[in-house]
Amino acid sequence: INADNLSAGVFDKNKITNLVKTFKTKLGQSANVKISSVPVTLDKYINQDGLTQTRIRLERLSLSGTSVNNGTVTVKYVSLAKSTPEHFSFTVKVFD
Repeated sequence: INADNLSAGVFDKNKITNLVKTFKTKLGQSANVKISSVPVTLDKYINQDGLTQTRIRLERLSLSGTSVNNGTVTVKYVSLAKSTPEHFSFTVKVFD
């Protein structure tokens, strides 16, 4: 799966989960489905963890990393609004 936008309301975890289940049913349960790429900018995660365009701009938020484990994406980002950067992270379940 190539995920290009994981903003809340843009993708539907249930539809993707159903697609994965159908794929595995047709090809056999040993078929392996992975997320191959995820967005590399925070604007593609709007409404996840309270992210908004305004918050990204005002708090000078920057994506610091992503990792994928099965159907879950972990996103790490940093706020540069203060003299000491604040680190945050959240997860997005793309499919079960």
